[in-house]
Amino acid sequence: MWQRLLDFWTESNRPKSMQEQLFNQFTVTWSRLVGKGYMPTFEVSPYSPVAKFLYDMTTTFHRETFKNFKASLKAHIDFDRIRDCGPRGKRPILVVGAAGVLSGRLRKFVSRTEVIEVEHILASCAVPNIFPAVKIGDDAYWDGLFADNPPIAALCRPIYVGGATFPRKSG
Repeated sequence: MWQRLLDFWTESNRPKSMQEQLFNQFTVTWSRLVGKGYMPTFEVSPYSPVAKFLYDMTTTFHRETFKNFKASLKAHIDFDRIRDCGPRGKRPILVVGAAGVLSGRLRKFVSRTEVIEVEHILASCAVPNIFPAVKIGDDAYWDGLFADNPPIAALCRPIYVGGATFPRKSG
């Protein structure tokens, strides 16, 4: 389990080639300079054909798992196996939050009652103005922290984590 998590961060997300290192360094440096007010921020929609073209051009020689988050997740998590297992009624329970684009309401995808799919993870990570919303069923979702910051209410119920997890009242 820990090895897969380490591989996810060190194998897929760490820049390896010179092109990936330059892209990563440019992105990090630019973000820091924008945060300090030294450089302008460019508001570009993730749906813009120009933005998509520029991203594709600047990441042409990058590994698929470095430039494509969905490919990275699928390389390290067997979502077919998770789907075959069905909803998981026992602990640990995974709760993934995503906000409905049109309603703004938080939707909690809970592994106790439904199978967690790659789209749930992608939706939870889809920061508006950076990543496009993710279609799940008939709705579109993006980062759940915009609706519930942080979405921990479902994690703090004894039914999910067990009664022994909570401190007992004294007296």
